[in-house]
Parts: sequence; structure tokens; C-alpha cells
Amino acid sequence: MVAVSTPLDNSHVTIVIVDSSRFPAPPERKELTMALSATCLDLRNAIAQKYGYTKDSFDLKAQSVALNEQATIKEVKQNLSSAKFTVWLSRRQGTKDSDFNIKKEDEDGDYSSAQELINHNYGAPYGPSYSSSSAIFDNSSSYSSSSHSNSYWNTSGSSSISSAVISHPTVTNYTPATTSTVESSPVSYYWNRSTTAAKASSGFVGLSNQGATCYMNSLIQTLYMTPEFREAVYKWSFEENYLREKKEKLEKQTAAAANNTTDPAPPAATAAADEAADRTKKEGSSIPLQLQRLFARLQLSEQQAVKTKDLTKSFGWEDADAFTQHDVQELCRVLFDALEKNFKGTKQANLVNELYQGKMKDYVRCKECNNESARTDEYLDIPLVIRGFGETTAVRSVEEAMNKFVQPEILDGDNQYKCEKCNKKVDAVKGLKIIEFPYLLTFQLKRFDFDFQSMKRVKLNDKVTFPAYLDLNRFILEDPTAAVNNNNGEEKKEKEDKDKGKDQVHSFHADHDTDSSDEDGTPKSSSAAEDNYDVDPDLNAAAPEVTKDKPYIYELYSVLIHRGSSMGGHYYAYIKSFDNNKWYEFNDSSVTEITLSEVKKAFGGDEDVGTGYSRVYSSFRSNANAYMLMYRRIDPRNLKNLPTESIPESVKKVLSDEDGQAKQKKAQEEQERDMIKLKIHYEGQEKPLTIHKYTQFKDTTKAAADLFGLLTTNDIKDVRLRAYTVYNELPGETYQGREELTMDQLHFFYSYYSYKSMLLEIKKPEETFTDWNPYDMLFRIHKFDAEKNAFDPALSIYVSKNGTFGDFKAEVEKQLGIPVAEQRYFKEASAWQPSAVANEIEASDDTDLTRLHFSEPEKLYVERAEPTESAAPSPFKSPAFLAIARIRNTIEVKFNLPGKEEADQKITVDKNILLRDFKKLLEPILGLTGEEFKIKRGVHSHMELVTEEDSLADLHVKDQSQLIIEKGRPLKEGETVYTLNLVDLTKSDTQTFGDLFDITLHEQRLVSDVKKEIAQRLQAEKSITINPEHMRLRDFSNTTYSRKLGKIFPDAQTLKKAMQSTYPKNIAVQDIGEPEPAQDEGDLGIFVQLFKPSTFELGPRLDFTIHEDSSSAQVKEKLAKKFGIDPANVGFVKVDSFYNWTDDFDLLDVPTMHWNKPTVHYTTKDTIGDAFMARNGNLFLVRDETETLKELSKEEKDAIVKEANKKKHAASSSSTNSYTSFWNRKEKALKIQAE
Repeated sequence: MVAVSTPLDNSHVTIVIVDSSRFPAPPERKELTMALSATCLDLRNAIAQKYGYTKDSFDLKAQSVALNEQATIKEVKQNLSSAKFTVWLSRRQGTKDSDFNIKKEDEDGDYSSAQELINHNYGAPYGPSYSSSSAIFDNSSSYSSSSHSNSYWNTSGSSSISSAVISHPTVTNYTPATTSTVESSPVSYYWNRSTTAAKASSGFVGLSNQGATCYMNSLIQTLYMTPEFREAVYKWSFEENYLREKKEKLEKQTAAAANNTTDPAPPAATAAADEAADRTKKEGSSIPLQLQRLFARLQLSEQQAVKTKDLTKSFGWEDADAFTQHDVQELCRVLFDALEKNFKGTKQANLVNELYQGKMKDYVRCKECNNESARTDEYLDIPLVIRGFGETTAVRSVEEAMNKFVQPEILDGDNQYKCEKCNKKVDAVKGLKIIEFPYLLTFQLKRFDFDFQSMKRVKLNDKVTFPAYLDLNRFILEDPTAAVNNNNGEEKKEKEDKDKGKDQVHSFHADHDTDSSDEDGTPKSSSAAEDNYDVDPDLNAAAPEVTKDKPYIYELYSVLIHRGSSMGGHYYAYIKSFDNNKWYEFNDSSVTEITLSEVKKAFGGDEDVGTGYSRVYSSFRSNANAYMLMYRRIDPRNLKNLPTESIPESVKKVLSDEDGQAKQKKAQEEQERDMIKLKIHYEGQEKPLTIHKYTQFKDTTKAAADLFGLLTTNDIKDVRLRAYTVYNELPGETYQGREELTMDQLHFFYSYYSYKSMLLEIKKPEETFTDWNPYDMLFRIHKFDAEKNAFDPALSIYVSKNGTFGDFKAEVEKQLGIPVAEQRYFKEASAWQPSAVANEIEASDDTDLTRLHFSEPEKLYVERAEPTESAAPSPFKSPAFLAIARIRNTIEVKFNLPGKEEADQKITVDKNILLRDFKKLLEPILGLTGEEFKIKRGVHSHMELVTEEDSLADLHVKDQSQLIIEKGRPLKEGETVYTLNLVDLTKSDTQTFGDLFDITLHEQRLVSDVKKEIAQRLQAEKSITINPEHMRLRDFSNTTYSRKLGKIFPDAQTLKKAMQSTYPKNIAVQDIGEPEPAQDEGDLGIFVQLFKPSTFELGPRLDFTIHEDSSSAQVKEKLAKKFGIDPANVGFVKVDSFYNWTDDFDLLDVPTMHWNKPTVHYTTKDTIGDAFMARNGNLFLVRDETETLKELSKEEKDAIVKEANKKKHAASSSSTNSYTSFWNRKEKALKIQAE
């Protein structure tokens, strides 16, 4: 099929070509764009050229959108615009095309109509018959909707595709398949929505992101695109490794068996099964094997992306680990470490070191005697500092960063070095010297730093350039064997340096002059151009010449990019293919070719980075820059690409088996797509039914009736199947007259997630089914029976939606026999009218039904009333109204039996019943008196229902509410259960509040009396002694997100007046060590803490009472007495606290807080309550303004940060506060388990 899009007033048209002769595989769909002035012959030639068809291997068949007919195109000279067609592409006999796997036709021929083509391919009869049509169809008529527009050809923006209707498989002697259950995998809905997209045009395969594994995907793709690494992984043999381990294990078992003569050996079958299970387990946990298979999938797969779950499982990761992002450089090191452990004892044991390991010398040299102390270190990557500690500018290039990396540090002053030879502290030079660069060189640009001004982790987005080729020869020592000196070496070097008369740190290759390093030892650039770091390097430059004297020339091939901030972001990679020297963006499942200008954007700075998928992270623009760089040494060992022959045959076999299983699964899924899932409803029951889409509707009806065993007592003619909407129980279309059509022709579609609901109806043989009219409205009428004082079951009545209220009443008279003049109607009140019962419908007979806002199906109550009664102004005396009230007020309540958790008991009551009477109903069920049990809400608070004179409705008990029944004395009205918490300011913040016990108190009791009772119980139950006169009670908010101390309870107040918090009630108990001073209305109980600037320390947190109307001067005067400071020198500041009274604040931020400045600037009152918004439980810091602030060293700042983090971790570990524990949670370390 070729679909020409409409309308046709544009200059070009998108044409969709669908080859449908591949059944049972999905039809293949391709697209091309043609000018509307092109002829049908041009279209044929374009198809042949673009898709590799032989010109005479196919026919083009036009299809009418309106008539759903097709015919061969004969007027090939006619242009597309005048043709106005949708075209069918069929393959001629004898054509072979491996790319499309075309099924051969049995004979060649043209078909003058769609019906002939269908009959030829699928057997007659198939579907309705249509008359033949002309060669070119005019589809200018109105758009014709087709079932296939929603199934096969569901393509956005191409409405003409909907006319493709005859893409059906051959059906021979088909028997409808039915089943009451169906099991299927989560597959896509339609043919053209494949579960796996095809490989990208770049020729490379992406990696699926498991959640937050973009960092891993970037590294894995880089390793895959490193031919030397991939080749070494391919050469590793799981079989050899497994057999070696098996042999070692067998030897141990043999030795153990020789010393154990009592335990018999396991049976051979058991041993074989255990060995197979052990092998499977080892294969799954083998990182090299899973890396092998993943590399092979990347090389052989035709999918857009492959999964990495097998690899991460071999890491020992759980599903949650895939949603934790880590640093890609950290992953590189951990992965290499795991591979080294797995490669131990194999030919690849030194793989990582051979490819990635370099050597450097860490030295300290005395400036007086030139004695040098040094050691050799190995490295796998070189970390390059972007902006050093205390610096305000960043390096501009990788070369400049390398110069800084090896630049020596002068140790002088307080930082002098103790020279063993001089036996004293001397000035010295400390630094690094490169001994050897690895074959594969990795740079890490240290973009993540800690800002000591803001005390936060930050990302440095400064521009740092990197060249396409890097000459590192000037950084290499001339004599690597002298890297680590001994005594002889020291003497020799000392003599040489004296002879040269230079204080030179580095010595270079012979081709560099003697002035190739600065006095401090920094290697100089080989040319002036190299020092011009403000000029961007040319990434298209030619490679420098590699000579025997200059072997360290490196070629850039991978740039790992981080887009985001220090809090998180996204990783992707720009990688150069050594096969064609082109650059590609590997962004998870997407792989696209990019230009060198895109690679240059990874330098960083203000420019945007990325194309395509990476631009999705628009909020991170200008935050995308290179984080790791991979260079390969230009060397005769360089590989370009690896052929498929390099993949181990064992891996190929595994992938081949997986491919076969995938194809089998796909075929099964395609079979499932031919099945329609139904849910059949009959008399309150529902059963699932799965039917083939080519089953005739009459056979579906029979299968549905068989589900319920209806055909044993009923003739199939008395059974009807119709559409059904479950949520409002609305019957729908009956498909009358179309019983011979298939489910597919009736627009029933496959859906993985949902069933199509259908309703079964049964009639008596002498009755007839009511015809269904989509323009009719269904009413369910409940007639009131005065003798029974109840409503009859609902009667379904259909009335035209365009009719009047009089038409409706006439139909009711016809069906129920109630004269129109005596009909009185009520409509039950909606959920938006909780206090209402029903509304009487008062409308004139000529009122249109549409104006009465009925919803289908509408439920109405009707009663027979005298004409005078129907005119009554109020319906409340109506028996029908009262019956509706009874129905509406009836609720079902669930409850448990005492001692059981499950609420498996039910009781139906009037919602207006009083709690006292409700308890009486429960007494015989529970076997308890009302004074022996209590009723609580079945929610998290479990609040007890107390007021017996309140109704269930007043207590917000609704239909299906769940209540908890517990044994024990119920609360009396006015009583409340309070939870006591002990406050101890001498303990750490995490131990300030201790749970004590619950206590039942009456709200009218005085606080002074309550203190005495609490003191007695503390002594008796907790062995805690507190003098009631020294006891302070205060309101305490203790919820999931808030732990705050509130108002202090005055002794003379009742609990009801003192308490401020809502249920649950918490009371904080505190021993203040002295008699509680009298509390006035307006007194605030706050906390104060002294900050000592001279020592940069905080004192203990202390209680402090101040009136909310106190001025700033009065506050300072009272604080001066508290801490012994001159009132004129007192400074104070409120610490913002939203969630907790102990909210953490950074000690380093204290000096820069807004001391003595009001929180609110728009108030005219200089009071602590208004200007400073002081509230109960707030924390204020106090200081002496004349005290000099101590200047902290870096070490002291680090110690403060470390201690603060320790407290936060302790708080998050011990606290149940979900807010605190979320933000203060400890970062999970990156781990990879090795065999």
C-alpha cells in the first residue's frame, strides 16, 4: 500500500509503502516524499530505486478512501495530485527479496476490485461485497473511518493511512478459538509500534537506561569502542576459567572425601543437576562473560538499543542500584578493579595495567644538598584540577592543567622539609614526574569541588579545551630507571646537578634544549603557540609525526560529558570510530553522528551542548561539559575495528539462541494480537473470554452463552450479546443485522491492558428484543409500591433524547400504567448535596429532556399521587420521599471482634443513629457491655469515638467505614488520652525527646493538678523524680514532619484552654530545676544559645521566657542579665525553624546571619512578637557584639563541617522524621562484586 496524504494543496506529499505479503510477520512500512507533480510512473521508479525493488516486481494498486476498494493503476502518466489515491503495493510472482522476505503469490494477475483481491488471497466470502471500480479512484469525498486506522496503520499525522483495510492473513478452515483466560506479555498495541526499534542509521547500537545508569552506559560504550580492550575481552575464555575452578574444587573435595568415610557421595543425577545449577550461577555472576555478551550484542544486534541488566546483575546490583547515579570515573576504577580480580590466573591478568596503567614519581628534593626522596606510583587516570584551592580563575586547556599537575611546590617557612642528609629543616621542592604514559590515557577533569564560601558542593562549568592530538613527550623523564633513587643514585644525581650548575627538577629527551623547563621545574611548551590557551584547538588538525624520540603522541577518541549540577545530572559520550574517523553521540539508547563543532561544545563555558536527545535536558543547558577524556597512543599496535569472527563462537551461540527465543516470543505476541479480550457480564456475574479477531459475531455470542451454561435451557435465538459500559451499567450497541461479520470488521481491537465489556441478555421465546437506537436515552424507573412501602425493582425505559418531558411521562404511563396527571418524580441528591435526600422534578410537559440535564442511564423514583397532592409545595410528606431517605441514610459499617485485627464483621444501620444506640447494637455481637469496650476510627490516628449523643453521621462515619473495637473502659465526654514526652536539654539534639507513657486526663482539670499526677506516675512507673513545682508542661507537636515545642501551660489554666495542638495530643514534660514562674497571657517560651565569636563556639541551649510585646531594648536587657553581657553590646538573631525546634544550621553561617535585624519590615511595632515573629519554641542565638571574631583555618573549617555531617547522620539514623532522613540520607557507595 502507498498512502498519499491529504489535503493535496501542498507541493509535496509523504507516501507510505506497506508490504503486507509477509504474514504472519507484521507488514513492513517505509516512507518517501514525492512532489505532487510527479507521475505514477515516477512513483514506481522511486520505489524501485529507493528500496531496491526490481521495477517489474510489483504492482501499484489504488485504494478508494470512501469506498474501501482497490484496483491496479494503469494510467501511469497521471500525476499524483490529479490521481488523489491511496496505493496498494503487491509483489509479483517469482520475485525474491531477502530484505523483505516476500511471500510468493500462486499466480499473477490484476484485480479490478478490492473484493476480488480479498477473495483471491484469503478465500471467499470475506467481508461485504463491493462493486468493481475504475483504475484510478477519486477520494475527494468525505473521510471514511476504518478499523485499521486504529490498529495496523496507526501513524500520527497521516490520515490517509486509515484506508488500508485488506492486510489480512490467509484463513483456511478457520475454527473460532475461545478461552476463558488469557496470558500475554506486555507488548505494543499495534503492528507498527514494534517492541524493539531498528538499529540507528549510524550503524551503532545504544544501551537502554535502567533508571539512572547513563554514567555506566557512557563508560561501557567507550570501552566497546576501544578495539584493543574489546579484543582482549573477546579472547577471555569462560570455559577455561570454569574448568580450572572446577578442577581445583574437585581436588579439594577428593581430599576431603579421603578423610571422611561416613558421608556417602551424592547420586550422579543430583551431582549433575548441582553442577548445571552451579554453572548457570557462575555464568550469571561472571563480569567478563557478561561484558563479552554485551559487546557481542552491540556488534551484532539490529535493534536500536540492547539491555544491560545481565551485566549489572553480574555486578551484584539489585534493582534499586540502577536508580542510584554515581560518578563515571569512580565506576571506571571499581570496574577495572573487579575485572583484575576476575582475570586473575588467566591470559588477561595484566590487561588493565597493560592498556591503562602509567607510572609517575612522587619526590621531595632538598634545595641545599639536592638529596631527593622519591617513590614510584602507578596510576590508571590523571586527575586535572580545573580551579585550585583559593584560585579565582580556571585553567583554560588540558595542556595548561597538565603543566599545573607536574608543577612542583616549594616547601619553605613553616612548611619546611626535614632533610635526613642535612639533618635539619630546609627549603625543598615537592612534585610529580611522569615516568611512563599508558597506551590508553584517561584524564579526569575535576569539575566537582567544595565551595568554602557557601559551604556547598559545586560544579565548575568553566571552559577547558582539549586537542584532537596531544604531544606529551616533554613530560617524560629521560631515565625512568632513576625514578626511585637509592644512596648511590642520590650521590650520582647530586654530582650531576652540581656539574650542570642548575637547580633543575625535570630532565627531558635529547631533542629538547637545556632550557626546556622553568626554574621551578615546570616543563615549558615546545612552541609559543602551545601557550596560547585562549585559542580553541583545531579538532580537525593532522596528527603530529611519531618518531623514536617522540613516541608519546595521543589521539582523542572519547569525551564523556556530564550535563547538570553538583546535585545530579545526565552522562553521555562523544566517541570517535577508529573505523571511519567519524564522531558519534552515544546517549543511552540513541546513537547519532555529530560534527566536530558539536564536539567542541563539550569544552564547556556558556555554549549549549548536545543534539537530539541530549537537548531534552534543557534546564541543564550551559552545564554540559567534558568530564573525562580518553586518548589512545598512536602506535603500530593500533586496531581499527574488529570483525565478527573475533567474537567467541560460544557467545555467538548464546546470542543465536536468545534471538531464536525472542523471535518465538514475538511470534507468540503477534498471535496474541489476533485475539480479542472480552469480559462478559450476566446477572451480576462477569467472566473473561478471549476470541480470535476473525470469529464471526454470532459465534462470539454462542461462546459467551456457553460460559454461563445458558444454551442448555435457551435457544441461541433468545440470547443477545451487546456492548456494555460497566461504571454506569449502561447497555450499548447490539450489532443487530451484522452477526455474520467478524469481530475485526466490527472494530473490536486487541488491547493488552484492558477488556472490552459485553452484556448477555436473555428473552423468552415469545418475546422480542428491544431495538437499540443510539439517539434514545435509557431511564431506570423505580415505582413506589404504597402497600409494601418500598420501591419495585427498576424498569428500563427508552425515550428519544430529542423528546420532551411529556413524551417521557407518556412512555411511563404506557409501561407502568400510572396516568400522566398522577405521576410524581424524585431524583436522588448527588454527592455534592450530602445534606439533601432527593429533589422533586417539576417541569412542564413541553420541556425538552436536554434541558433537564439527565445523565444516561438516569435513575428516577416515581409514585402515584393525587393531582392536588402533586401540586403540594413540599415533598417531605411524600411516602416515596421518605423511602428514598431510608435508602440514602442506610450505611454498612465494618468492624473487628476484640483481639482480632481483621475487620471481618459488618452491620447495616441508619447513619443518623446515636453512638449510644449504636453501641447497644454491638453489645450482643461482642458479648460485652457498653462500658467494657471502646470504638476507634480505623485510620492511622485511631481516635476514639467519645460523644455518645452524636450520631454516626456527626462523627463522620460513612458507608463502608472501618471501626476498631478494643476492650477497655471507654473515654467519657471531655476526656482525652495524652502522650507524654520528656524534654532534656542536657542531652544531644537526637535524644532531647523521650517517650514516657499515655495518660487519660479530663480537659477541665487544672494544670497544677495534672503536674502532681504526672509526678506520681513518673516516680512509680519510670523511677524519675521531678518536683511538681519544678515541672514545666508545654504543648508539643510531634508528627511525621514536625517536632516543635509550643506554649507553656500556666498552672492556673485548664488543659482545654492551655492546649493548642489538634489530635493526637502530646505534652512535653520538663524539669526546669526551679519553681515555675507565673505565666501571663502572651508569654513566649523560647530557647536561647550563646555564640562566642572569639572561640567560634556555641554554648548550651537554655530556656527563656519573654512577653511577645517586649521591645528589642527590653529583650536585650533581659538577655544581658541571662548571659552577663552589657545590654548595649547584646546581639541576637532568630534561627529559622520550619520543621523542628532543633533544625540544623551551619555554624559557619552564624557570623553572617541577620543579627539584630527584624524578620518583618512592614510592621511599625518594634516587638519581638511582631518585628521578629517570635513564636513558642523558637531558637535565638545571642552574642557579645564587641567580641572579636576568630579567623578559622582550613583545617578548622573542615573539622566543623565534619562534625556537622556527623550530627546530621546521627539525626537521620535515629529519627523517624521522613523529611529529615530523606535529605540527610547517606550516599550509597558504588560497589561491584568480583568472583
